Amino acid sequence: MTMHPNSLDAYASLNLTERQGEVLKVFTLYPWARLTDRQVAKSLGWEVHRVDPRIGELTDMGILEECDRIMGPCGRMVRVSRIRPKETLF
Repeated sequence: MTMHPNSLDAYASLNLTERQGEVLKVFTLYPWARLTDRQVAKSLGWEVHRVDPRIGELTDMGILEECDRIMGPCGRMVRVSRIRPKETLF
């Protein structure tokens, strides 16, 4: 399952920084996925500290939402995010 081209165009029209766009691209490649910051970072080949603020910014913009918290590999609770469902977007 991939995102409809119109959805991709809508996301492309948002005023995002380059890093925000890269992070959002990971979520648009897997629109059904619920991803941790670490999973997004690994997908991009980045350190987690580069991803964490971008996910927070995209969440504040209403594009992503925190959908869960799970136990991470270090024994701490970590955020799980996803693309905000269409019916609640904006």
